[in-house]
Amino acid sequence: GLDRNQLTELPSCIGNLDQLINLSAVDNNLRSIPPAIDGLVNMLHLNLSDNQLMFIPSEIGNLTQLETLNLRNNRLTVLPLEISQLSSLISLVAENNQLMELPNGFGQLTSLQYLHLDHNFIFSFTDDFWNLDNLTMAYLDDNQFTSVPDNIFELDNLGSLTMNHNKISELPQDICSISEGNVYLSFSQNKICPPYPDCLSESAYSNQDVSECIDFLLEDINLDHTVDIHDIQELMNMIFNPDTYQSNSNPDINHDGVINLLDINLVIQYILNG
Repeated sequence: GLDRNQLTELPSCIGNLDQLINLSAVDNNLRSIPPAIDGLVNMLHLNLSDNQLMFIPSEIGNLTQLETLNLRNNRLTVLPLEISQLSSLISLVAENNQLMELPNGFGQLTSLQYLHLDHNFIFSFTDDFWNLDNLTMAYLDDNQFTSVPDNIFELDNLGSLTMNHNKISELPQDICSISEGNVYLSFSQNKICPPYPDCLSESAYSNQDVSECIDFLLEDINLDHTVDIHDIQELMNMIFNPDTYQSNSNPDINHDGVINLLDINLVIQYILNG
């Protein structure tokens, strides 16, 4: 095969292989793909992962039978507009690139079921993203997304959505309605302020950066927007079970690097002073 052969280019004559259904050129040094790929009209599976590709030619839009496209681990900054013409595409993998946005018309990929875009720089969804009626799994970790639009509820077949390690500051108010439909959701390592939806597991919203949460109180250890005896109990659990107890708050209230009775004293003072 063509995998791991230190190839720097594919020959233009490859476009003459109009009966080819599977092409894999993984782990080479490809920097570009010849426009002649528009001749691969019967191609079903195309794997160009682990190369040095900086762009994909617009002619890829001619591969209307293509079902799987793997562009993982390249140097892509954009996807061509013509990718929206891949009406048979079921799986798109483009993680570990340098993508900043999705092309207009992305929502025309109505056969798409599996989307892997982890480790890019994408900051927003296209307006028609929510037309992906058959989307089942979307992995969008380690990007620059700042929100989860309410349109998420339009993805009727969604089974898994992960947006860990982005810059999301809020979730849709009705996020629990989709979670109750057995959809796996994960938004850890973002900037979401407490309180967190009861329908999400702790791991789904762990390690939030709450430094910009205006209403967040250091003394609110259990993140229920109330400072009371329950916060003292939670803080004591942290002190006596430091290796097993986890929390999304910062229990070191006096910022001395130690969680101890001094922190409990500050909580008590806050309660007494109202």
